[in-house]
Amino acid sequence: MQEEIEQEIETLGYIYTPEELEIEGNVVKITFQVPEHELEFQLVFTLHEEYPRELPQLEIHGLEEEDAQVLMEEARNVGNESLGMAMIFNIASALKDKIDQVITDRLQREEEEREREKERLELEEQKRFEGSKVTRDTFLAWQKSFIQEAYDLQKKGQPLIQSQLAALAVDQMGKHKGDKLTGRQLFEKDTSLAKTDMQYVDEGEVVQVDASLFENLDDLDDDNHVLDHLTED
Repeated sequence: MQEEIEQEIETLGYIYTPEELEIEGNVVKITFQVPEHELEFQLVFTLHEEYPRELPQLEIHGLEEEDAQVLMEEARNVGNESLGMAMIFNIASALKDKIDQVITDRLQREEEEREREKERLELEEQKRFEGSKVTRDTFLAWQKSFIQEAYDLQKKGQPLIQSQLAALAVDQMGKHKGDKLTGRQLFEKDTSLAKTDMQYVDEGEVVQVDASLFENLDDLDDDNHVLDHLTED
């Protein structure tokens, strides 16, 4: 058997260049370039005493583990068809021919996985901005939170936007309903409602507040009217 191994190794020397083939006793190393993917890989065959009646030991270096596993399976298939004969060249040629498609298929799967993950993230992001159905209870909960936030900003001396000012005015009107204050009277009484908006004005400018805008706030008898009034805007 050793003579057959030596004859096969000698034949390989005529097939491959010195850059591709390296011989160390019964160990045959064949290196291939894959220019399409800018890499090289090496096949390391160990020809034991039972070769070629049994498959040689094979190691594959320089590839992704997934790609190497595919080539190992191909090597077993080709080798089993060549048992009893010299098979190093047949196996090496089959793997060289197959590697480009193996890498291309893997890269395509990875790209498809990235696209699926991108779509999943975009869908999750879209769901974050989808509004939920508004009921009386959800509106009242939101209104309470919105008014409390406006009060907190007012206490900190931070500027309020128009909708926050209106919400505070309506809330104050409800608290003083027994006093029969009109919206205009409430606005004139609670000057902090005007002062918060003054913080938006550049220093030196004069702002006139039309108190008549608040005269109709007494008509907002309940929370449903508040909702209608706010959504009309």
